[in-house]
Amino acid sequence: MPHLTVEYSANLTALAPRALLLRLHQALVDTGHAKELDIKGRAIAFDDFQIGTEPGNRAFVHVKLLLLSGRTPEVKREIVDRLLQVLQQETDWPEGMLVQCAVELRDIDRAAFASGRIGA
Repeated sequence: MPHLTVEYSANLTALAPRALLLRLHQALVDTGHAKELDIKGRAIAFDDFQIGTEPGNRAFVHVKLLLLSGRTPEVKREIVDRLLQVLQQETDWPEGMLVQCAVELRDIDRAAFASGRIGA
C-alpha cells in the first residue's frame, strides 16, 4: 500500500510510462505520506477510448491512488495536487493535442485490507 495506477490513452505514443511512474512515486514519497518501498505502481494504455463526442486530437491520463483510510482531507488534497503537478510538468505531451489529466484518491477500509511480504 499505496497502489498507484496510471491509465492513459494509447495515442500518447511518446509517453514513457515507467519514467512517469517513477516521477509519481517520488512525488508521493516527497509528500512524506508514503514509504518508498510500499508504493506499487502500474500503467495501462487504452487502445479503445473516446473523449467527448466530437472528433479531435484528444488524449487522457488518469492517475488512481488507493491509500489506507485515515488521512485528513487536507493531506489528501496535498497528495492529489502534487501528483497532478507531476502530470502537468510532463514534457512528452504531443504538440497540438488536448490532454486531459486527472488524479483520483480513494480510501481503502483498513479492516478490509491485508498484505504481506515474501522473500528478501
